[in-house]
Amino acid sequence: MTANQKRAMEVKELLEGGAKLTLTWTWNISKAYGYEGQNICNCMFNERKVAQAIGGNYDMLGATLAEFIDYAYHDELDACGIILHKNNGIDAIVCVLNDLGIHTNYSYNVRRNERYYEVTR
Repeated sequence: MTANQKRAMEVKELLEGGAKLTLTWTWNISKAYGYEGQNICNCMFNERKVAQAIGGNYDMLGATLAEFIDYAYHDELDACGIILHKNNGIDAIVCVLNDLGIHTNYSYNVRRNERYYEVTR
């Protein structure tokens, strides 16, 4: 199990316990050999990184959120017959969260040019 998978399971436990979490994304540029200059998108729940995407030319927000859902709710997806396509876009992936019984409230911080979701179970 990777570190992101462990943190995703911790976030799932917090949500199951009734916690209200903030879902945000951070952006960086890779300096790693072979990936120099590529975008890095980190999916964060209350400053806990749960998923990462590298590259560009696709919806990296949706891809990282889908990766978190796959890590934390894989069994629930199978039980409900939900097929998760990481390329569907952020809005479709948020709908999957809602289908799993996780409530989201979208907000946008104009000063910081940042979108985020308040997430509860």
